[in-house]
Amino acid sequence: MPIVELLQASPALQVVVAFLFGLCIGSFLNVVIYRVPTMMEREWRRQCAELGAEEQHAAGEQEGASLASLSPPAATPAFNLVVPRSACPSCGAQIHGWHNIPV
Repeated sequence: MPIVELLQASPALQVVVAFLFGLCIGSFLNVVIYRVPTMMEREWRRQCAELGAEEQHAAGEQEGASLASLSPPAATPAFNLVVPRSACPSCGAQIHGWHNIPV
């Protein structure tokens, strides 16, 4: 029996599938809501550091300072929707997919 016919025949199965789909969407939105502001803040800080370095460079040229003393902003580890993996906030242990299944 195709899945569409099975879903049409069983309202209870429709509810279960809708519930599981909602859990998946909610979990993804939770990650997005947590990480996007942090990603934006890191990007803003990087841009501010670049602007500050450009201002230092311009001031250094006016004062005759050496370019070797001007260093680029320090690299930060990647932080986006994929990396780093989720971790426990108290102990830092990585959270695996099966840890999200209630027992």
